[in-house]
Amino acid sequence: NPIIAIMASRSISVSLILLALVLSLVQADISVTLTAEEELVDRHFLGNIADKANLSNPDTDYTFSITEDTNSDYFSIETNSDLYLVKTVDRESLCSRQDTCTINVQIIATIGLDLKAISVTVIITDINDNPPTFSQNVL
Repeated sequence: NPIIAIMASRSISVSLILLALVLSLVQADISVTLTAEEELVDRHFLGNIADKANLSNPDTDYTFSITEDTNSDYFSIETNSDLYLVKTVDRESLCSRQDTCTINVQIIATIGLDLKAISVTVIITDINDNPPTFSQNVL
């Protein structure tokens, strides 16, 4: 039926426009910086995002989620907003020749229609697991 096809097409278009509008309104409201050593074992606790973002309040119950497009394979967030590193990070392979190594992840905190965008930067520190090598012996 052509009328149903047109209505379905308009419905999809309106949904896409609304999604684009919501995403454009969700900017990084809050910035959080955390630190982790490289080569940590899986599921290493990084911090409680609600506490770090000053969203801890007994009267509010935010739901936290990681956006899929921002290094989400490195992180997991629990319902209580505990953020975990779930993948071992090798600083040298991730950030070779850079003084500062960071992984960024975007988290959305929602309560009803209220959205808070949280930009989390995790600084990866070197544990010096690759000692320097020299071409000749120097004494």
